[in-house]
Amino acid sequence: MRRGTSVWAAAAGVCVSAAGAAAGPLATSHVPESAKWIAHVDLEAAAGTQLGRFALDMIAEETDGYEEIRQGLPGFTFAPEGGLHAITVFGRSFEEEGEDFVALLYGTEKIAGWGDQLDRKMREHGYEAPKMEIRGARVWMIPADEDEPMYAALTRHGDEHVWIVTRDASRAGKGVAFIRDGGRENGALEGLGWREGTIAIAAIKDPNEIEDFEEISHIVGDARSVVARVGEADGEVFVEGRVRTDSPEHAQRIARVADGLMALGSMMSGEDEELAHVMQLAREIRVQADGGTLMLSFTHDAGEVVEWVRESADVNIDVDDAWDLEDEGEDWDEDDDDFWGDDG
Repeated sequence: MRRGTSVWAAAAGVCVSAAGAAAGPLATSHVPESAKWIAHVDLEAAAGTQLGRFALDMIAEETDGYEEIRQGLPGFTFAPEGGLHAITVFGRSFEEEGEDFVALLYGTEKIAGWGDQLDRKMREHGYEAPKMEIRGARVWMIPADEDEPMYAALTRHGDEHVWIVTRDASRAGKGVAFIRDGGRENGALEGLGWREGTIAIAAIKDPNEIEDFEEISHIVGDARSVVARVGEADGEVFVEGRVRTDSPEHAQRIARVADGLMALGSMMSGEDEELAHVMQLAREIRVQADGGTLMLSFTHDAGEVVEWVRESADVNIDVDDAWDLEDEGEDWDEDDDDFWGDDG
């Protein structure tokens, strides 16, 4: 029985492709110190912006109206109207299999009902999802590809309902403890953090310690962290990034290379239509070094950015479209996995 798998795998997959009360800034106390990469999306903030609405509509379009997910969860949508407020995903490596990730999905009572919806759909296909209880939270064990199960634990943090989705039962259990009690805050966002209007933020901590990072490590060199955030405020899209290194010389060198590439792109754009399209917005990118830290910034009119992305992706989505909402185990041993380090 693989229909249940598509619900969680597809949801987590779109988030990666996509907190107290989680709608808003990332709750860094819910992310263990051992996590090396983090991605967080504020769906409520996204729904209130031109860029975010366009992105959410594009996801719905590309997934045929969440067809696969709705096989298990009728009426599912990434819009806040569906009850889902924010998503955080993190892990320690970039393995293609995705076995190292943990996804936290925050929302209202509507998402708390996903478990019962999933049970009903599975029973329709003659399958009963094994369930267990960990630290007082209900946990569903859902068969996935190659017979590797996924675990979905439902807990609460304040008024928010939180799903913890992972491939490891012990991580689900420790995640419940983190959500309820909090832990030491992950320092990956140090120096950039949240900004009003932020839609999404992503961070990589100690990138050279992450397996399979070698392919891009020559770009960031001896970076200690890489952080980027995107949002919209006062009708303008902003993108801001920070690469922190231990070498002022290296930061300066990257800044000079970036300036050189921008100058070369501008010079060649007159002879290349596709490059000219890229340079329409790339000219707005500013890169500067401050000691061992490299800062990147971009600001541009939101409507023009949406139109640029629309043309680039060759899609035709009206950001004013109304959302189409439909009506409607395994033993756990907390010592089996050290993903949460000593925090859990």
